[in-house]
Amino acid sequence: MSKVSLYRDGFFSCQAKDPSMAEMIRRYSILSVKILQSWFTSKKKAKYLSWEIVAGLTTGFLTSLITISVVGILQQMKPWMLARVFTRICFKRACFLVVYLSVMGWVAMLYGEKLGLLKIFHSL
Repeated sequence: MSKVSLYRDGFFSCQAKDPSMAEMIRRYSILSVKILQSWFTSKKKAKYLSWEIVAGLTTGFLTSLITISVVGILQQMKPWMLARVFTRICFKRACFLVVYLSVMGWVAMLYGEKLGLLKIFHSL
């Protein structure tokens, strides 16, 4: 038969050094709910979200302008080109450049968001 000793504060002499799996799941669920609530109710998130929208619109607008410009330049260069191979190579390179710039812009936005670069620029 095991003995249980009560301390002056009325708690048993057991510690929660190794909580059970159910206790850990309960703690994680409470923590995740609080994090989600803070994300959805914070005004700072809305401020950053508006900057993300502006950056996305700017990137999309610039991508479309670059694409239209490249296609226009290629159409003007078409009569001067003798070989279709050269046209295809230039078009592929232009398309690759547009895709590359778009992807790098997207990745830069993601890294900027993760690293909090907007906070740095706002503090200046």
